[in-house]
Amino acid sequence: MKKGGDYYDLNYELIYNSVIVIESLGEDESKTGKELFDQVISVRCKERELLPYYKLVENKDEFFRALGDIKDAVLNKGHFPFLHFEMHGGDEGFRLASGERVLYTELTDFCREINVFLKNKLLISIAACKGAAMYKMIDINKPTPFFGIIGPKKDMYNVDLLSDFGSFYDVLLLEHDLEAAIDALNRFQGFVDYAFIPAEMLWDRLSEHLKNNKRSSKKIFNDLKSRTIDIFPTLNRSQRRAKLRQNISEHDQDAHREQVRRIFLMQSN
Repeated sequence: MKKGGDYYDLNYELIYNSVIVIESLGEDESKTGKELFDQVISVRCKERELLPYYKLVENKDEFFRALGDIKDAVLNKGHFPFLHFEMHGGDEGFRLASGERVLYTELTDFCREINVFLKNKLLISIAACKGAAMYKMIDINKPTPFFGIIGPKKDMYNVDLLSDFGSFYDVLLLEHDLEAAIDALNRFQGFVDYAFIPAEMLWDRLSEHLKNNKRSSKKIFNDLKSRTIDIFPTLNRSQRRAKLRQNISEHDQDAHREQVRRIFLMQSN
């Protein structure tokens, strides 16, 4: 995975002891998630003594109840899951079998709580059209809700998703190699239709944006001067502005950005 002229290192220690498939497709549609689970995931998990789980949900209540069960298993029962979502998707979220929408932003707190508990080890795959758009869960001022997400960049047919993710999980669970599994995911159809988006990549892109839009001391002062009466209520106007200028001069934006990075990626000082 490219990182500018370099590459993101995918040779990190994969930590998971279960693979969980959550599926929500219409009654008249093939249950490709169940096929993937039965044909590949459950077979390979049993060979490696991992825990395979399949959850079929119809509506939003059942969907979030399933997420609650997963969170309980992680926080209280020692589960380290690799999550796989099998449902229709779009730029903003999932569409369930009931026709209800689940926005990616509605999943943020659930994923973040699990990922914080797992110390930034949560991996998510999405067999849904434009599933890579799940990166929209990101809030740069809070810990990342996942280590990385894997999903299609465009609209795709269910049969292609089944074949591609079959190859992905076959390699992942046999070789325990994320990079090889991602290569297999794209190689099956012969096109690079899937994106792997690590949180580190998102940080790099957002950080570059912050650097390019670094505010001058004068702009910061002008943006904040109207709020000084709330920040320093006991000071007069001249004192408030002098205090604001002092705080701005002592503020190191680069050091602040580095602190935000460590919090986002859950890295120690």
